[in-house]
Amino acid sequence: MAFIYSTLNSTVLNQEVHVDLFIPTDRYTDRTPDGIIYFLHGMGSNESDFREQTARARYARDNNLAMVFLAAYQSFFTDMKYGLKYFTYITEELPRLIKKIYGLSFPREKTYIAGLSMGGYGALYVGMSRPDLYGGIGGFSGAVDLGWMVSAVKAQGAGDGEGNAFVNIFGNDLEFTDDHDLFRLAEKIAALPAEEQPRIFCCCGR
Repeated sequence: MAFIYSTLNSTVLNQEVHVDLFIPTDRYTDRTPDGIIYFLHGMGSNESDFREQTARARYARDNNLAMVFLAAYQSFFTDMKYGLKYFTYITEELPRLIKKIYGLSFPREKTYIAGLSMGGYGALYVGMSRPDLYGGIGGFSGAVDLGWMVSAVKAQGAGDGEGNAFVNIFGNDLEFTDDHDLFRLAEKIAALPAEEQPRIFCCCGR
């Protein structure tokens, strides 16, 4: 198992970013990964969560997948109104960097995205917004009803913390639109031909 802790320069974000990679290796063969999966972290965390608190090396080895762990902080993995364009970074720039620097590039059906909590929303949002890029999506204890969360912040006032994060994402008016609504995105996905629909797995732990 090869672990790579890297600092890359993102033009989209106009800053250096940390990206962790796990690449399965086999001392007996020259096999290459069968696919790649991007993991998105939860609110208040970063890319180190999966590195330090999961059996990520075993997951990568058992499934022969390259794994990419990235950070997008309190963005819900969107292009923020008053912040950075994480959606564009994840869908457009990061795959190009991974291919250019590490030579890892896979067709849609071998490219996956998954996440926990805020990252669960992010994986579903990113994956269903760009079904042309991902063959599979995993949402774990995801914040799937973001519209309800934004409505609650509107009713109570933004304040600090998570409420302020929503202002940064959606603006002072907290305008939550259909293109961020997972239920509307799911309806669009369901209308696609079967071969264009990503496989989706959702679960919620206790």
